[in-house]
Amino acid sequence: MRSLYDFIVEPLGDTYENEIDIENVKIILNIKIESFKFVNNVAKVIQVPLAFKTKIKKGDLILIHHNVFRTFYELPGRGVHDAEDWISREGYEDGQESYLGYDPDSDNFVMGFDAFEQSYDEYGNADNDGMMDGVIVLLSPEGRALETITAVPGGMYPEGLRAVKKAMPQIIDIRLD
Repeated sequence: MRSLYDFIVEPLGDTYENEIDIENVKIILNIKIESFKFVNNVAKVIQVPLAFKTKIKKGDLILIHHNVFRTFYELPGRGVHDAEDWISREGYEDGQESYLGYDPDSDNFVMGFDAFEQSYDEYGNADNDGMMDGVIVLLSPEGRALETITAVPGGMYPEGLRAVKKAMPQIIDIRLD
C-alpha cells in the first residue's frame, strides 16, 4: 500500500511501553490514556509518501507524536465505545467504525462510521431505504466524543473520507477500513 501524502509507519516494538517484569510477573505501570509517557513514539517507516521528496526512506526509524499509536479500541466507555454511543444518540444505528485519523492542529482524533439513520415506518420496520451514511465524529486525545463533524450520504468511502479531507486538510490517516 502506498499513500499519496502520508507516511505509513508501524510501532517499533509494542504500542505501549507500560509493562515491566518482576520475578516473572508482568506489572502494568499505567493504563491511563492521559499519560503520554508510556505510549511508544518510535516508528519504523513502511512507505514514504508519493507526493514529496524526502530524506526519510523505507526502513528508517522516526520519532512521531505520541497520539499516533494510542489505541482507541480497548478503552471501556472511551474511544470507539464513546463514539458509538454518540452516534446512537445522534439518531444512527448499526454503526461500523471504518476510519481513524489524527488532526495535528487540534491534537484531536477523527473517527468515521458507516451507519444507518434510525427511521421506522408505522409498523416498526426500518424505513431508511437501506441508505448508509458516513458519520464523522471528533474525539478528544482522551477518546471522548466531542461533536459530530458531519454526516454524508453513501458511507465513509469515498464521500465520508472526502468530507474529512475537506474539513481538515492536515488530517493524518491512521486507519482506513
